[in-house]
Parts: sequence; structure tokens; C-alpha cells
Amino acid sequence: MTTAHDDGEGQTQLDRCRSAVREDDRNPEAYIALAKCHWRLRQSEEAIAVLRQGLDQCAPSTRLHEKYIKRLEMCNRTEEAIDAAQDAIRMFPDDVLLKLREATLLPALYDTPSQLEHYRNRFGERLGRLSEELRLDAPAARQNALTAIGKDVFKYLGFQGRNDRELQVLYGGLVHRIMAANYPSWVQPLAMPPRAQDEKIRVAFVSSRFAHSSAMKTFGGWMRELDRKEFDVCAYHAAQYTDAVTGQVRQWCGCFRQLPPDLKHMANAIRADRPHIVVFLDHGVDGIMTQLAALRFAPVQCMAWDNPVTSGLPTVDYFLSGALMEPMNAKDHYSETLVCLPGVGACYAKPVIPTVLFSKTRRDFQIRDDAVAFLSGQSVFKHLPDQDEVYVRIARELPNSQFIFLVKRELEHALHARLTRAFLASGLQPKRHVVLLPEQRMFDYWNLLQLSDMFLDTMGWSGGVSTMEAVACGVPVVTMPGAVMRGRQSYGILRQLGVTETIASDKHHYVEIAVRLGREPAWKSSVIERMKERWAHLYDDTRPARAMEELFRRAAGGTLQ
Repeated sequence: MTTAHDDGEGQTQLDRCRSAVREDDRNPEAYIALAKCHWRLRQSEEAIAVLRQGLDQCAPSTRLHEKYIKRLEMCNRTEEAIDAAQDAIRMFPDDVLLKLREATLLPALYDTPSQLEHYRNRFGERLGRLSEELRLDAPAARQNALTAIGKDVFKYLGFQGRNDRELQVLYGGLVHRIMAANYPSWVQPLAMPPRAQDEKIRVAFVSSRFAHSSAMKTFGGWMRELDRKEFDVCAYHAAQYTDAVTGQVRQWCGCFRQLPPDLKHMANAIRADRPHIVVFLDHGVDGIMTQLAALRFAPVQCMAWDNPVTSGLPTVDYFLSGALMEPMNAKDHYSETLVCLPGVGACYAKPVIPTVLFSKTRRDFQIRDDAVAFLSGQSVFKHLPDQDEVYVRIARELPNSQFIFLVKRELEHALHARLTRAFLASGLQPKRHVVLLPEQRMFDYWNLLQLSDMFLDTMGWSGGVSTMEAVACGVPVVTMPGAVMRGRQSYGILRQLGVTETIASDKHHYVEIAVRLGREPAWKSSVIERMKERWAHLYDDTRPARAMEELFRRAAGGTLQ
């Protein structure tokens, strides 16, 4: 969770950047720096205005265009972002990054279900056209395309809650073509080398977030638990940032290589160590992770579900998931071979919640003392418009209810307008029921969890880390499994916990469960007590690591199909 930039320091930096623009008003980088200062101070409209001024004042600059398009996208001004991208392409017709931006622009927050359909169809059509038109027959064109996929990570598609295999394969094919054109020898299949009797199986974990992150909370246990007598574990950190968690990862691994987030440096380091198996922990989160996953470093390459969508890449062989989260038709959702590890597939350490240190009250979070408080703490991107009716129906049954949402500053207006429309249409006053808060620091987030009566899960992309932490805080989680795994993470967590009464079969049942929890304190208390009694069934589960060891043994022995 994040907070605003320190006001004093931020204002000082803002004044410096304004002076830099006045001194050199034809320098694109000065406008980019000034816009960044405004953004850090939660002044999103000012940031966009500065970038627009820079475009009008400076000579044509692809970087200025890229920043302007990105900020418009982040503020949910999608059509303006598309227009800006098309204007930029007219100035720079050979720039692949601008074309990729234009093709894959999606709203961060949808206003209506029909809007979602419109943009999904546009995404597929525009990306398909770009793939057909892309030419890689000249060195400059190959380098331009390589740079583009290293910067571009479209992150909003998965939040639509659909089966994205076809679209991901389309994008994965595009990425693979670009990587193969630039590094033809680095995409070729590799044979599993024979091993000496006492030679360990070399497993490489690759991530840009070997630090305090969802990837480490969820998958750090894999690295910690693998048997060192049989496996040589190495981590490759494609980022400069480090923290205390990075130090833990260093202790878990036989080797830890932190390199500049540079493709050639990373690729050469991994290839030099000749791993038998590679696991990409957070494919699709950063551009460099997409580039790396499109290369071949080991005979067997796997990906985890930190970004729980298929890669669409021919260089990723296996998708490591959890048996309790996947639907019956799960294999149809992946271009990789699906491997379902036991339970939810994670060796997730139980969070230590420092309850005695919490000092904030409900009033600090704008919650009435006597309200039934429902926290919906997921990323705002997960809030699809067809879930608004659920909040309204709960509010009708529980007039004293409040719904707390954590919202990025640039999307607050859009979510507020949508929820206001939904509540007013049912004759309810939004001010009584809706609380929009900025994203919180982790300590304050836990404090807020403890003050809430229950956690309402989103439906298209459910909670993972947030649900694990709600359970650790003893807060009941109401969830409804979706069609794909990323909409079934909370479902799997509660199944492994063995507390399934708050899993809904449909929206009507979802409302029924939430209302009952709000009306029947005794039932809610019994749910909480059973959650706490069964913590050991969920946290620090080593079964996924044991199953992974067997998977890797078979892979290294050439018996994995």
C-alpha cells in the first residue's frame, strides 16, 4: 500500500522543477520531471496539463508522448489516451511502443459492462492488426520493437475476469517474434543435460521483486523449502531495489545475483549458470520479465501465478497453480501445461499481525462506530460494474452498513460517480454507505482490517495476499468463485482453511451471506473462531514444495510429459 509523497519535500522539489522549466522551456525532460512532481503530490490533473504544455512547447519527443498517454490512461481518460497515441503515431509512424500503447489501451475502471465488451473487442482487433503489420527485417526495426516490449506491460486486461488465453497467445507470439529476431540463438530449445550421480538439480528463480511484495509473500516459501541436499537454488533479481526481504532471499539461495535490470546482463548471467529449470515468479509485471520469459535459459521453464494469467509464450512450458483454485476446464485457460500443486499451491507464512500496536479508531477511517463495516480492500481495478448491485442489495437489507474501498487518487472520481449512480437508483444515499479511502500503508491497512466486520471479495479477480491477511486478522471473507483461477483464489484459500460457509454460489447467495454475518453476531463469531482454529491448515503448508521437488526431479530426469 502506498501513501502520498511528503508534502514539504515534494513542494520543494516541485519548485525546483518549475524553475527548470522556466529556464529551459524547450526541454522535454524538464516537463517530464515537473509532471512527476505533481503526480507524487496527488495532483494528477496538473501533471497531465504540464505534459500537454510540453508537447505544445517542445520539438516532437516520443518520451513526452509516452508519458502523456500513460498518465491519461492511469486517470481513466481512455479515449483521450487513444487520441493522443494516434496523434503521436502520425508524428512517429515507425515507433512500435506508441503503436503497442495505442493497440492495448484499456480503462483502468469500467463504467458499464458494455464498455468492457467494447474495449475488449478493440484490444483484440488492434493487437491483431499490429502483429500482422510488424516488420522486423531491418536492424533498427528489430531494436525499436525490442525496446517497446521492454517498456510496455499492459496490466488491465486480466481485470476483466475472462479467459484471456487467445489474447495472451496473440501478444506472446508477437513478443516471441521480436525476441527471436533480436536473439535467434537464445530462443532455441535446450536438451536436458545428463547429470552425475551426486550432481544437484539447478533451479533458477527469476523475478524483478525479490523484496517486500506479493510475489515473495506467496512464493518465497517455495525457495525456502526446497531440499538443499538435492537442489541448488539460485535467484536472479532484475531490479535495483532491495530491502529486508531481499536479505532473506539471499540466505535461502545458494547464489543470489542482483544485476542491473538490463536484458543482456540478466540473460548472460542466467545462461552462464546453465540451470536445469527456470521459474519466472512474476511474468507480466515488468517489461524485462516479459522479455526474459520469451527467451530459453533451461530445458524446462515454468511460471508462477503472481500475475495469474497465461503468458502465451512458447518458451514457458508449465504454469504452476493450486489444485483448490482451478475450475474443471482449467487447462483451456493456459498455453502452458497446467501443473496443480496441492492446496492453493503456496507455502505462505502466517502474517504476524501486531494488534496491540494499533491505535487508530473507526473514526480515523470515516467509519461510524455503530456501522456494519464491509471492507472491500482489493485494487480498484478489480471492481467491475456488475458488482455494484451487490453492495446496493446488502445496503437495502442492512441500512446501517458502510462499504470501504481503497482507491488510487486518480480513479477516485470515476468510482465515486459509478457507485453514486448505483445507490441513488435504488433510493439510497451514497454518503451514508460509501467510504472511499486512499491506499494505506501496510500497518494502517491491518489496523483497518481489524476494525472491519467482514471482507467483501471482488468477483472477477479475487483476493490472494489480501485474503490471506484478512484470515490472519480473523476477519470473515465473503467470496464467490469466478470462471478462471484469478477469480477463485479466495475460494481456494477458504477451502484449504476448511471454513466454507462464506463461499457463495451466486450473487443472491453472496448478499445473503454478507447480510447474515451483519445480523447474526453469534454466527459471525463462530466463523471467526473456526478460522483461527484452522490456521495451521492454511499457513506454512510445505506440501506444494514437496510436490514441486517431485516435478523438478521428473523434469531433470526427462520423464516429465
